Amino acid sequence: MTAVRVALRADAGPVLGSGHVMRGLTLAAALRARGAAVRFICGDGPGHLGDRIAAAGFGVDLIAAGLPEAADAQATQAALQRTGGCNLLLVDHYGLGIAWETRLRPLARCIAAIDDL
Repeated sequence: MTAVRVALRADAGPVLGSGHVMRGLTLAAALRARGAAVRFICGDGPGHLGDRIAAAGFGVDLIAAGLPEAADAQATQAALQRTGGCNLLLVDHYGLGIAWETRLRPLARCIAAIDDL
């Protein structure tokens, strides 16, 4: 049986803080314990926590940080295409909305947005 493939789109940095990625790491560990393969897609700005994600045993694709929503969707699409898409795309990001999710829909069976506002 093929593992469920989960992609998690979250950023961290000195302005944003690290809460989105840290929450993602907690979710990723729980999903991995249930057999899922989890990969992060993060902006490569200062404080991105890519090393911490990798140290926890998860793959991480760094894309350009601070892109407008449409360009971020394109960069995220490219990252997903390199890894064969995903069954579930988890989005924990204040700057990405329904237009972004709609563009990513062809590469994910399901999309879930975490919104703590």
